[in-house]
Amino acid sequence: MTFDRTRGSLYTILVVIFLSNSCLAEYVRYDRAKTYSFDCPEEFRKIIENHPKFRATRNKVTLELWSYQRGTSDNAIAFVTPEAEAQFLSLLQHYQLKYRVLNQNVQKAYDKEKRRMKKRKFRLSSDAKGILSMDEYHTYEEIEQYFKDIDEVYSEKCKLFNISATYENRTVYGIKVSQNLTQDTVKPSVVVVSGLHAREWLGHATALYILNELVHNRQNKTIHWMLQHFDCYIIPVGNPDGYVHTINKNRLWRKTRSINLGGVGVDMNRNFGYHWGEEPESNLPYDEVYAGPEPFSEVETKGIVNFINNTIKNHAIYLDIHAFMQAFLMPWGYTKSKPEEYRYLKEVCANIVKRIKMSNGNTYSCGTPPDLLYITAGTSMDYYYSQGVPISMSVEVRPFSAEANMTESVFKASMAWPPDQIVPTGKEVLVSLHEMAKYYINHEEELGRNK
Repeated sequence: MTFDRTRGSLYTILVVIFLSNSCLAEYVRYDRAKTYSFDCPEEFRKIIENHPKFRATRNKVTLELWSYQRGTSDNAIAFVTPEAEAQFLSLLQHYQLKYRVLNQNVQKAYDKEKRRMKKRKFRLSSDAKGILSMDEYHTYEEIEQYFKDIDEVYSEKCKLFNISATYENRTVYGIKVSQNLTQDTVKPSVVVVSGLHAREWLGHATALYILNELVHNRQNKTIHWMLQHFDCYIIPVGNPDGYVHTINKNRLWRKTRSINLGGVGVDMNRNFGYHWGEEPESNLPYDEVYAGPEPFSEVETKGIVNFINNTIKNHAIYLDIHAFMQAFLMPWGYTKSKPEEYRYLKEVCANIVKRIKMSNGNTYSCGTPPDLLYITAGTSMDYYYSQGVPISMSVEVRPFSAEANMTESVFKASMAWPPDQIVPTGKEVLVSLHEMAKYYINHEEELGRNK
């Protein structure tokens, strides 16, 4: 009994220390950190991802692959800090791999981004309620106000949900957009989630673009058709604490902000309870893909799952938005094996890629995580497919563009995507949702997994 009390007291002390360090931490800077483009065979990827020198510390990333696709060009983009650069270059030279520097100092891009956000004083006037500019990134507080205004101004077609409180006592919000909320009908539901990874700002902004189009652009044929056949649920900021942290403290923060005995935060997209914890790296608390101490350990993950499972009937489509790799990912992530209904997913994915290519010339890849990347266990995509959602996918939005100079500039920006990429990216993902929705309507009988 005494031992249990002592262990409990020790845990409390450690948590207080972590909390104190977290609150007092200064803004994390990445001065002289670079981005490299380099040849990256599969064997080399495994070497750098498992190298102890390149592991993340409690507060800071040292080296990460930001873009890599197996079986394509064997080229990768890596973020490299000064602490890891010498070892990284030594390995490249040892294996005689070609490389070049894309950005000599990524912090300049983050400083520019921070100045732009600080300079802009966003205020919603009485005649601008429910309107959010789509040509810049917004703070959590601005997004929160936008949600509340939509709920007030467009109450006949939008409903705001307080999904859950976060670890730091913010709120995860969801919005239902319907053709008419007063009608008591059960349509198939589309669910779009973004922001599980805090630093992927283009994902948050893309979900906000989709929400904005559903609310304000109903005269558009695609939007009108979507709302005629589906109810849409949008959760643009799934990880509010992490998102605020990327603005105020550490631009490259990925995880939640919960405190654990080994570090801070959990990767929400490894925290879902389907084949949870089956990646070796996901058991390491400092790792960027730490899956947490147990499935659904995070209040944010648990809140989103409870909301979707308890609120949404006839869940037809689930899309999780991430950045950046320019690919549509399909189940399964946890194994190289394919689900029985894989051919349907493959067909809809091929339709999406073709439609985007026709619309703007951009090329997206299509496949499972093991086919294009590596094993990913405990993801939201796998979880909802396992729950019977017929079309459950994840999209990694653009860095690439049909314009080569734009691709170069986005990579030089080093995770700080130019705001002028928001609308083009939003259009691509809206096109993809339309293709998923059409496929579901045309194959509803074959796809009725959750009925």
